[in-house]
Amino acid sequence: MDKTVIIRDMTEGDIDRVCELEAACFSTPFTKKAITELFSNTSWHFFVAECDGVVAGYISMYVIIDEKEIVNVCTDPEYRGLGIGSNLVCAAIEYEKEKCNTVMLEVRRSNSVAIALYEKFGFISVGVSKNHYSSPREDAILMNLEINKTEK
Repeated sequence: MDKTVIIRDMTEGDIDRVCELEAACFSTPFTKKAITELFSNTSWHFFVAECDGVVAGYISMYVIIDEKEIVNVCTDPEYRGLGIGSNLVCAAIEYEKEKCNTVMLEVRRSNSVAIALYEKFGFISVGVSKNHYSSPREDAILMNLEINKTEK
């Protein structure tokens, strides 16, 4: 049975659920205080994915001048395989697309599922940040997607 996934702007009422997702998906999750502060920062934007009335995933990003950085993408383990990650990444790429030339992100070297997702959208590896992550210590692959580039 197909489930309907709705991508929408995060609201203040979603913060507790986003904190639960952080704890379920990341070894060093953002605190509720951090998420609340970032949510109120006008440079940051959050989308959530709703599935059957449940917030099953979210993505956070910020825009500075003409660059956008995707910071966190996560999907509740019980809802994986439904295209939620793809829908969230697509929403992030489209968000303020006319202002941005580059979308950047960092991903754990061992996270082959996420790397494959980003490559599906055209992200390419542009470098490595050594020992970027802790718990466990691991390198980050730096990935970029160039958008709004005009041909000369």
